[in-house]
Amino acid sequence: MPFVCGDPEAVSRPRVTPLYLGCDPGLNGAIALLSYTNGKPTVKTFDIPTYKITVNKKSRTRVDLSGINTLLFTYRAHILHAIIEEPHAMPGQGITSSFSFGFVCGVLQAMLVAHDLPMTLIAPASWKRKLGLTHDKDDTRRRASQIFPTCAHQWTRKCDDGRAEAALLAYYGQVENITL
Repeated sequence: MPFVCGDPEAVSRPRVTPLYLGCDPGLNGAIALLSYTNGKPTVKTFDIPTYKITVNKKSRTRVDLSGINTLLFTYRAHILHAIIEEPHAMPGQGITSSFSFGFVCGVLQAMLVAHDLPMTLIAPASWKRKLGLTHDKDDTRRRASQIFPTCAHQWTRKCDDGRAEAALLAYYGQVENITL
C-alpha cells in the first residue's frame, strides 16, 4: 500500500518533473519516490511488495516480483535516477536471512536494469554520514521527519524505518545531484 505526502493529486497526475527513487532493500525495506511540486517535496513510499507462502508447515515471506515490476513500470518514464543502499554482510545475521536479503537486493537491481533505469549503489555509512545520521533507526525516522515534516505519518512506527531510509536515500540522490 503506498503512502503519499505533500499534494496527493500531484503524485497521481502525469509527471513532468523528474523523480528520484530511493530504496532500502530487504523484505522489510521500502521504495520511495521523491519529486518537488511548487518547490515543496512530495514523497510516495511503498513497502517492498511481498507475499506469504507455507514451506514445511512454516510461513515464509517472499518478494513479489510482479509487484516490483508493476511499480517500476508505472513510474519509469519519470525516474531520473535510483539510489539503492548497497548490500553488505551483517554480523550475527543467519544464513537464511542473509540469502533472502541478498536475493531482494539482486531482484531490485535486475528490475532497474530491465527497465533501463540508471542506479547508484551507496554504502550505508557514506550517505548516512552525509545526512548527519547514526545507525540508530529512530534517528533516521527523526531526520526524515525534519526534512519531510508533512510526510512524517509514513514512518511513525519503529518498523517503518525502511520507509524513512528510502525517502532519505532519494533525498540524498537529489541533494548530491546524482545522475548519469
